[in-house]
Amino acid sequence: MLNSESIKKSFSLGIKEFSTIIPIYVLLILGFALIDGFLRLLFMINTTLMIIVGIILIFPFIAYARLVIISVVEKLIKT
Repeated sequence: MLNSESIKKSFSLGIKEFSTIIPIYVLLILGFALIDGFLRLLFMINTTLMIIVGIILIFPFIAYARLVIISVVEKLIKT
């Protein structure tokens, strides 16, 4: 359970480092949009293929996005 201090710390870090954090989120959103567009094209070809390729693409991308966000936040906390 998070206490109010860690929530305050998170919001203050997000506000102070907004210009550093926002490009990361924009790139991640563009990555998800690119995968979504590719999967929509695959849906027109074959639904089963779309599901298989979607699982292969989305889960690693989610894991990578999480690692990127965590590493950036840890670097910002250290500075």
